[in-house]
Amino acid sequence: MKRGGRPENKFTQRSTRRAFDIFADPKLQHRRRSHVRGIPAQAPQPRMPGASFASTQRDIDRAIQLAPESVTVYQLEIPLNTPLYRSMLEDELAPDNASWAGKRESLHFCFARLEEAGYAVRSAYASVRDPIKHLFVYQDEQYRGADLLGLGLASFSYIDGMHFQNRTSLAKYAEDIRRGERPIERAYMLNDEERMIREFILQLKLGSIESSYFRNKFGVDIVDRFAQPIEHLRQHGWLTYDDCGVRLTRDGLLQVDRLIPMFYLPKHKNLRYS
Repeated sequence: MKRGGRPENKFTQRSTRRAFDIFADPKLQHRRRSHVRGIPAQAPQPRMPGASFASTQRDIDRAIQLAPESVTVYQLEIPLNTPLYRSMLEDELAPDNASWAGKRESLHFCFARLEEAGYAVRSAYASVRDPIKHLFVYQDEQYRGADLLGLGLASFSYIDGMHFQNRTSLAKYAEDIRRGERPIERAYMLNDEERMIREFILQLKLGSIESSYFRNKFGVDIVDRFAQPIEHLRQHGWLTYDDCGVRLTRDGLLQVDRLIPMFYLPKHKNLRYS
């Protein structure tokens, strides 16, 4: 983690355990552990320094032993503007050669272990012990169009249909603050159709979508509006649908981030995030 750009004193087993014990205090009702994973399910290969499929098994079992209310598991993805990516370019770190199929198999293993331990998969990234008691209010509201104000350098916000990002340069961010100006790097106002599509693809990450929600809020029949990609995904066994809505299968949920570009408007396809 240090070579990937993380401070040396963070995210060790000892510090994680110490932090968890603090949050386990009965006065703090909500505990959450995040777990990053991008390991292939076949033979061990270089990943995050020291990681292997065997360590994936150990890590998820350790997480379960802590008995948190929720466990978050991500497939390893290396954005182009990160210290980890730069280390790979400079040959300081072995490249990420794992296939996405291998990463999905690892995620499938983690979800299966969590389900064996009594957790319920509640999104493409998280499992929860009690889906009725322990709610992801932040995620659920954000995926349904709630405003989100990001604070600090390079943070993203969504306010009343507008996406914007703060300055990515610390010097420019500080200068804007000194001038009493908003430190905004870029912004984009979504139209009604784009807002509907945004909420559709975000809610798809939860594994199921109710048609009535989109009829009531946007006046759109999602099964009709997205008929072609929905039918394509159904034929591959990645989702099912009826008049009530759309539901991803487990295979579909494991690769939802790869599938959602099918629902983008043509002008938004083949764009790289940076």
